[in-house]
Amino acid sequence: MPKGPHARSARSREAAELEELKRRVIDEAPPEGTNELLDELHQAQMMQAQGRAGGLKNADRGGKGETSVNQGPKGAVGDGAPVVKRARRFSELPLSQKTIQGLQRGKWERMTDIQRAAIPHALAGRDVLG
Repeated sequence: MPKGPHARSARSREAAELEELKRRVIDEAPPEGTNELLDELHQAQMMQAQGRAGGLKNADRGGKGETSVNQGPKGAVGDGAPVVKRARRFSELPLSQKTIQGLQRGKWERMTDIQRAAIPHALAGRDVLG
């Protein structure tokens, strides 16, 4: 293992990155027991119902897939709070730069639906069944 000021500096940067990642994992963890895919399905159904009830067309609601319809405690549907943006790309997750670089080299950019639903829970140390 290399020694000297450069090696200490690299270890110091890695330690700082790990501390930041630990903070992000805690701050960005989805609520236990939530399923992002079901939340999105429920949101789409609510938007569709609101559109029928109010006679709105998709363009009248913004039309770009973003919505301000209710998410509850950090993402539960139903209480009128703003939607929590969920990661769709690996680069948006609290992963180390080495991991992100490896994913990029492998041409892995966007997560599949099951990855989007499971990885944030796994990063938070929870068991995942999917």
